[in-house]
Amino acid sequence: MKLLEQELRTRIFPDEIGTEKYFFGKVDYTVSRIQIMSTSIYNSSVVLIPGNSIGLLIKNISVTVTTHWTLNNWLIDYQGEVEISILGLSITTNMIVAQNNRGDFLVSVENCQLTTGNIEVQLNSEGRWFYNAFVQRLEKVIRTRLENQLCLNVILRIQKETKVLKGLKGVFQINPFIQVKYSLIKPPEVFKSYVDLDFKVSVYFSSNHTESPFVAAPITLPEKNNYMLFGGISESLLNSITLTYYTTRVSKITFLEEHSSNFNLTTDTLSRVIPQVIQHYAKSHPVRMKLMVTAAPVLRLQNNSFTIEIPCFVVVSALLSNSMIKPIFAMNASIGLKAKAVIAKQKLIVLLQLQRLYLSLTYSSIGSFQVQRLKNFLSYSLQNTVIPPIAAALKRGLQLPTMAKLVFSEAVTEVNKGYILISTDLNYKY
Repeated sequence: MKLLEQELRTRIFPDEIGTEKYFFGKVDYTVSRIQIMSTSIYNSSVVLIPGNSIGLLIKNISVTVTTHWTLNNWLIDYQGEVEISILGLSITTNMIVAQNNRGDFLVSVENCQLTTGNIEVQLNSEGRWFYNAFVQRLEKVIRTRLENQLCLNVILRIQKETKVLKGLKGVFQINPFIQVKYSLIKPPEVFKSYVDLDFKVSVYFSSNHTESPFVAAPITLPEKNNYMLFGGISESLLNSITLTYYTTRVSKITFLEEHSSNFNLTTDTLSRVIPQVIQHYAKSHPVRMKLMVTAAPVLRLQNNSFTIEIPCFVVVSALLSNSMIKPIFAMNASIGLKAKAVIAKQKLIVLLQLQRLYLSLTYSSIGSFQVQRLKNFLSYSLQNTVIPPIAAALKRGLQLPTMAKLVFSEAVTEVNKGYILISTDLNYKY
């Protein structure tokens, strides 16, 4: 409404030129330099009309208009300034929400109607005695101009704000290799207390738009009214993203990337955990651990539970003095992460914490040993080498669809079975 008020004050109105008949003959008149000096909107509301319509009602609008006028013929030649205050204006209009054949979200405006209220006139001119004969024409001109311009401005403002909705369907690059595409699955549905929008979000390789193997389960959003916007992000979408990152092997959160660390670890220090090591390496050698993710991480969403399971393969090797690398042992590992989803700066951000670690020995050049002895060491290693780059990438967040200058306010998340619920109010950023 503030933007509408601002635009009305800058609106340029066309001049009015005409002729009026009076008892003493015809009089030429002009009404020029029509300008809205002030506008106040005291009441506005939105009414949801079940089906596909949204009604906008703007009531108790007051407008102050100034204009210059002239009257002249063979007998008179008058001019002056006039200030006209119009109180109690009301505007009603309907917005129709729809979907085109490409999945774009469309909004059209129809049936804009304006109801004018009382008019108060303050005249500043030398021909005040003659003005009374002209006042009705002047009021009619101002009414007509306002009726045309107010409805036009409301329509233009709605179109300008809803133009960005067309961008809700499109292809967006996460990085040079990965794209995100989203579009409406079906036309928007308007109910008595809310508008329902069902989007399909797909994650692709830039060069190959292959459908994700994950099938999204229907999301049932709560019928509450304590927030302005409710949105759901499905488990299948999050798994599609991790699968795509895993397959492309790009960026810091590519899970197939190899992570290595020395930690000043040697065969001597390793032998304190696994005594057999000292029997095969009498001389101390540096030790390297290589961790590789063997499959796409799996995200699971349950009520109040968000976990990520990462299957890995770990190889621990000795770096010999002749620059050769000799494997000491290898094992499968399953890394369980506890995740927390938060909203910040219009993004979904995931925070990670190591929850559990399962190990199983697959190869050993030093004989059998209890692999669980390595659990503390590997947990420390994961928390300092593997998890930080993944966590840093996730902290950059997944950009959520937003409209123009609308920003989330007091957004909260709730993990439900199969989806993350986002509840937020919206503020307009002027």
